[in-house]
Amino acid sequence: MKSWYAIKNRAADVIDISLHDEIGLWGVSASAFMRELDAHSGVKAINLSIHSPGGSLLDGLAMYNKLKSHKATVYGRVEGIAASAASFVLMASDHISMPENAFIMIHNAFGGGIGEADDLREIADTLEKMQNSVA
Repeated sequence: MKSWYAIKNRAADVIDISLHDEIGLWGVSASAFMRELDAHSGVKAINLSIHSPGGSLLDGLAMYNKLKSHKATVYGRVEGIAASAASFVLMASDHISMPENAFIMIHNAFGGGIGEADDLREIADTLEKMQNSVA
């Protein structure tokens, strides 16, 4: 199966990252993204192209943190949509551009659970912590 995620050398000190899939779940995992980005620690510029419906908040946070800690300047571009977790991966960019007909979609963290009232309150508290972390 073809992956819609790739990191490619453009030049000795520039890489292109195409993030055109879900984040986490059945798409781009944070561990694969981080491992591959580590292999390009010496680059000076990263061109980040995003077209993603989003996905896992935790994988997105890990990708965001990895990009923010990289010494390269990150140039983010929304090709169609940067939704949900993809919206805050994009925010790791130093410069962001997007065509007039592209979209960024941001929403509150959501999830679900089962259990007694105390269990559900704990889940709600955790969702609020995650949401505040992203904000």
